[in-house]
Amino acid sequence: MKILAPDSKFMIFLTVLCDLALIGILTFVCCIPVITAGAAFTAKDRMCYRVLKGEGTGIVRDYFISFKTNLRQATLIWIMEMAVLLFFVLDVYLLKIYAGETGLNIIYILTGLLFLAYVMTIMVFPMLSRFENTVSGTLKNALTVSASIFPGAVLMGILYLIPPAVAALFPGIIPFAVLFGSSGPGYLSAILYRGCFEKLESAYFNKLNRNSHFDEAEVETLGQIDE
Repeated sequence: MKILAPDSKFMIFLTVLCDLALIGILTFVCCIPVITAGAAFTAKDRMCYRVLKGEGTGIVRDYFISFKTNLRQATLIWIMEMAVLLFFVLDVYLLKIYAGETGLNIIYILTGLLFLAYVMTIMVFPMLSRFENTVSGTLKNALTVSASIFPGAVLMGILYLIPPAVAALFPGIIPFAVLFGSSGPGYLSAILYRGCFEKLESAYFNKLNRNSHFDEAEVETLGQIDE
């Protein structure tokens, strides 16, 4: 039967589904210590991107290679980002309690900034998984790429909110959320930033071939890479 042929669309779909389930399990386990979540997300984004490109072999091995390689930087970035997000959350919470209606405009502004910081948090780990850079360079590039694909970046933020929200409403799907709650949005997000990343990778490797270094200010707009 053609539907069971290894190269059929159905079998490719099942293979991607199994790969994403495995990535989801690995990410869930590696996030249990909490402090290692940044490295887990980085490895997850690297593997989701590879699955999207049809390179989903050796997932367990390559996941832990990425996890180990990026552990130090990813953990530092994770701590910094959690501190920033906590700052905004506490500000909004305190304003709601003490400012009342007079602080509504400030609350709206802070909520918007909180969401933007959250979106950047999502983008920084794919950047770290694909490009070697300093912590500050990775953060700057993540901010710039987020701005370059802004509608897509907002959609990425929404995608990651859906699994925990649905799981909270319907606890019976929690096992499904464990399998695909991180890898599913990671795979769909990779579709959104793939075009931008491919252009970045082309510029990155061209510069390496010219014995140059990847500048943290390379990305200016979607589809453009300054020389």
